[in-house]
Amino acid sequence: MRRGILPFAGLLSLLLGACGSTGEDYFPLNPGRAWQYDLDIQTMDGLQHRRHRVENLPAVTSGGRRWVPRRRGDGGISYFYEDEAGISRVAERSAEDGFVTLSAPEIVLRYPLTVGTKWGGKGRTITLERRTPPEESLTKIDVEMDMEYTITDIDAVVTVPAGSFAHCVLVRGAGAASRDVGYYIGRTNLRIESAEWYAPDVGLVKAVRTETTTDGSIPRGEYTLLLTAYRR
Repeated sequence: MRRGILPFAGLLSLLLGACGSTGEDYFPLNPGRAWQYDLDIQTMDGLQHRRHRVENLPAVTSGGRRWVPRRRGDGGISYFYEDEAGISRVAERSAEDGFVTLSAPEIVLRYPLTVGTKWGGKGRTITLERRTPPEESLTKIDVEMDMEYTITDIDAVVTVPAGSFAHCVLVRGAGAASRDVGYYIGRTNLRIESAEWYAPDVGLVKAVRTETTTDGSIPRGEYTLLLTAYRR
């Protein structure tokens, strides 16, 4: 057994593993594959430590495309497919809202996987919150904004609890917006910066995200996601 791989019967072998060959090398869509992460979320109320698990389910066919459902630890399911543009998320299913097809596919990795490849997407703030006395009511800034993603490295080396990974694709994202967020805050400038490392034959191994505002009461939030174990 390789370091960091979760045990299970009948390990699946992958045929593709060369750096830069296809997106599925870096975002595996094989049914049965699973990943376990440590997730640290830093808000104005302190540090939260969580475990996060993701698992590929058997593929389904819709509209002539092969969609791969990916189940998260919270019970939600995201649906992905690969085409000539890259790897995209196309739909969501949650226990509360049911199945929702996205109005436009959201690209996770755009082809070609080379330094300088760019694409647009959407980002939403998730760590900008704090509780205020005396009732300890929660103030949470929830804002969607346009993001730009860029592949800045295709040969990065990353060390996480699951091991060290070479030839990783590094995707950096950035977005900014000015919004009236209500509460006692009013209008504020917001920014999201992210970095995600994808290892060949493994997938996402590390993600770091920082969210900032120009408001002094909730100036910053961030999270770090680190791969702790995986199975093929």
